[in-house]
Amino acid sequence: MTVLLIGIGADTTNTEPTPPVYPDCRFEYVPIPEWSETTETRRYGNTALRHRDRSLADYLDRVYRDDEWHREFASRPLHHDPNFEALTFGDPGKTRSQLLRSDPGDVLAFYAGLVREGRSSPIHRYLLGYFTIDSITDFDALSSVERNRALDSHEHNAHVKQYRASGNSDRLAGLVIASGDYGQPGRLLDRAVRISERRDNGHYYFTDEWESFLDPSSPYLGGFKNPISCDVSPAAFVERLEEEVERLR
Repeated sequence: MTVLLIGIGADTTNTEPTPPVYPDCRFEYVPIPEWSETTETRRYGNTALRHRDRSLADYLDRVYRDDEWHREFASRPLHHDPNFEALTFGDPGKTRSQLLRSDPGDVLAFYAGLVREGRSSPIHRYLLGYFTIDSITDFDALSSVERNRALDSHEHNAHVKQYRASGNSDRLAGLVIASGDYGQPGRLLDRAVRISERRDNGHYYFTDEWESFLDPSSPYLGGFKNPISCDVSPAAFVERLEEEVERLR
């Protein structure tokens, strides 16, 4: 059993400013803008910040979609993936192969680039949440009957919402969905746990402490937030992460 770290959330390529982490280590989880038709009802304008009496649209200055920056985006839907309430995460792209190698009992842990409130840098990497895998669904491997059942059982996943809105089967091509086990620990954290350091070359890497504990497939945390497989037991990871969250409170 292993832990797979997956980069998520808005960043400098699709929103400005960078989502904040506050002095008490609470944070704002800001999903990326949805790029497709969707049945998602959450928008930047109707989704509140977790720790301020404002909406996501009030916090952000602009978002990037359709090859340009937009300052009018309150009605733009969120690509709410992962969905921590429904314990679901899907990807037809760069995480597909790693998800297919994952097993029930493995942990998906999610990290994002956040910046201290009121600053523009450094954009350190923080663990934001996790869940324990219950099942993996590869839509490419399903018959039409199985696919329809899978669509019903994964109705809260962002990629399924894309398909429901468009009816375009291309939205399901390559899609792999991981479902969480409600009987195991998993949640969006209430404190962000920093795992990165910025070195003299300006790039971000695991801190020595976290690299030693996680034994990651790569120590690099910069660029496009690629998935990183870690050779650590899920139980040890969850215990350590929850201890860190408690320490930060």
